Amino acid sequence: MANFKCECETLDPQNTILKDYLPTGYDYRLCLFEAPEDNSENFKASFRIKLSTRDKVEAWFKALQEKSATTWRVRKTYPCNHGIGARNKNIFRLDYGCHHNTRPKPKGEPRKSSKHTSCSATVYLVVKRQADERGRVSRSSDPHIRMGYLTRCTINNSHNHAIRSAEAMRRRDVSQETRGRLLKLYEEGYKPSAALEALKLRLQEEYGSDYAQKSADRSVCPDVQYCFRLYYSLYKQDTPKKIRKTLLKAIETKLRLNDINDNYFKMATTGEGHAVVVICSASMQRVHEFWPTSKELCYLDTFEGLERQNWRVTVLLTPSPIGELPLGILMSSSGSSETLSLGLQLLHKLLPKFSYYERGHSGPSVVITREDAEEQLTLHKVYPTAELLVNPQALIQSAKDWLWNPVNSVSKADRQELLRHLRAVIEARTPDDLNSIYELARQDAENRTHLDFVEFLDNLYERREMWSLALKSSPALLNNRVLGTVKVPMEKILQKVKGYNILRLVDDLLNRLGPYYERKLIDAGNNGSERVTFASYPTDLLGPETTVKKVNEIDYEVLVDTSDGQNLTCFHINMEHGLCSCHDEQGRIPCLHQMAVFKKFGKNSGTFFPTELRSLFTKIATGKETQDDVWYQPLTVSREVQITSDGKQELPLEDIKVQEAMMELSAVLEQQAASRMINDSSDDDEGRMEETVGYVPREAHQQLQEVFADLEKRLLDDPVAFEGPVRAFAKNYLEAVQQGRLASAVGSFGQSRSVTGSKIKRTGEDLAPDTSHLHVIAETEEVHRRKMAVKRS
Repeated sequence: MANFKCECETLDPQNTILKDYLPTGYDYRLCLFEAPEDNSENFKASFRIKLSTRDKVEAWFKALQEKSATTWRVRKTYPCNHGIGARNKNIFRLDYGCHHNTRPKPKGEPRKSSKHTSCSATVYLVVKRQADERGRVSRSSDPHIRMGYLTRCTINNSHNHAIRSAEAMRRRDVSQETRGRLLKLYEEGYKPSAALEALKLRLQEEYGSDYAQKSADRSVCPDVQYCFRLYYSLYKQDTPKKIRKTLLKAIETKLRLNDINDNYFKMATTGEGHAVVVICSASMQRVHEFWPTSKELCYLDTFEGLERQNWRVTVLLTPSPIGELPLGILMSSSGSSETLSLGLQLLHKLLPKFSYYERGHSGPSVVITREDAEEQLTLHKVYPTAELLVNPQALIQSAKDWLWNPVNSVSKADRQELLRHLRAVIEARTPDDLNSIYELARQDAENRTHLDFVEFLDNLYERREMWSLALKSSPALLNNRVLGTVKVPMEKILQKVKGYNILRLVDDLLNRLGPYYERKLIDAGNNGSERVTFASYPTDLLGPETTVKKVNEIDYEVLVDTSDGQNLTCFHINMEHGLCSCHDEQGRIPCLHQMAVFKKFGKNSGTFFPTELRSLFTKIATGKETQDDVWYQPLTVSREVQITSDGKQELPLEDIKVQEAMMELSAVLEQQAASRMINDSSDDDEGRMEETVGYVPREAHQQLQEVFADLEKRLLDDPVAFEGPVRAFAKNYLEAVQQGRLASAVGSFGQSRSVTGSKIKRTGEDLAPDTSHLHVIAETEEVHRRKMAVKRS
């Protein structure tokens, strides 16, 4: 027996090449290491590992491939006899070669897309036997065996290609971990393409900024061909049948993971076997309970074709100042009336008696839906007391599609004009306007020889009872406040793409749609909303005689001419609080008078919500009562009007009374008149007085009395606008001690000081006095009633 000599040593920590190449956590003894100076990565090494079984060696070799980013293929195997009487000295032996050496047949040059590079890198693995099955110890003189280093590895790392390039990484084998992830997605009902997209999404969330490198590694992110091969190798022809049987179970499992108490969803199947899923999260239930507009109006927004099995998603919505708020989600595998009826019945089981703001199963007062006879019949059966309305905006869009369709042969020059006429018909406000505008639109279409459009318009007019706001009596539809706000940005929320899978759709409805609206409510509660939603009013709704006046920085007046043209109606608007004297509590959506102020002065009421409303937004989003009153306080706290038991307004004692301003003005005028009388008796004016003795300016005196009476009336009617200016006027009048200066100021009162074509920059002293601290004084009983309604809710 030959003596075995080896001057091996433990792995040197300074050897960074092997340290970065070999898996950690193992005991090594280095026998040979050679590396060229110009390319140290193409090294040759021989070392021993303290491993004694095949399973441990295979696990180590797997870790070696993962750490070194290399892939090896078995090139040669050796017989290893096991059992009693086996004389082979090896437990396990294999020779590996780089997978970029595919050993192609000599038929010519390999194709350019081939990964073959004739790489000569190799790995040799041998596991020695220390004892046989009978327990007899090996008599080998190899000292490594006696020390327990039974595994010998020889690596020739002379690759002729890049190892960590994107092209090399995409040729690697798919890891078992990645394969397991795909199998789990297949079990959940994902198809190959959808499963790959879901896997990429999770990898992006997992690796973050490192996703760019990880996505190029095929062991982590496989190609779509592998996904299809794995899919069909497991399920084959019976896949659709298996998926169909387990789909509802998978949906139920996913819903239960998000609903521990089983209070937020219901599932059922119709007699024809169609599935219906209803989701009403905790925040949606709080919208039912706390938001008053949920009893007035509900809008059904239906989406189709979101995934390959053609499931339909219907979202129930109600308007608010920050846009639409969801009341529930209906999912069904069919668009039949039976599935819609079953879905609404399941929704009623989820909701307690406070649904639709205490209307319960009676539903909202108005339901906006599609122009679908079966759907409208179903809604009428479920909500018999509700008034149904076809969405006018959907009719306008369908008319636009008809006009722009080349089949209908409508010229480009006539499309816009015909659409404008049809829009005017749909947006008519009174029955008389509806009839007259329809006749004008029909006559114009006949003059343009578009008889097909005349027929289209006639069919639409025959169905006017279904869509015309002029023929509806519900107060929830006045001024078209709601139709422009109930639009779900489904593309933005769900990121709608082709090939949606139903389970992925459920994932997005649970994890995207609900949190999207909760974030909107929380932002509004923290006064961080970008803007308040203005409804889509017609531009000529107020009429040409409408006048918008600015009282101060927060208060405005809108004068609207009545239909008879004889009287003017004045509406008072406070843009800081978003209040208008026309408000009838319809969803707290800015009215057309606020929109007129916004269009003329650019003043938006979207930067402020009342304290009670902000607290309500947060309560709907989080379900928690507000304990900290300071959180919602503005930077400057306004004083509120006190309401007595008989419903009258009473100012607090510490507030400045309007009567005090009038008394102060009267006292100043009397004092100034006495001072003028004393000054006029001087020697300088003696001659002038002699000339005016016996003359009484009766007409000027009468006009002065009328002016001050009107000023007093305005001050009492609108103290917010006039108290500050009256105080400033009294102060300036008292300081004008020179009679000539006073006469000049009175004579030039109301005349513009601006120069044509130039702009004068005014300082803060030139502007009107700040009366924002008294803006609550002008709140009417209607405004107080609105605030108390929010507090009671």
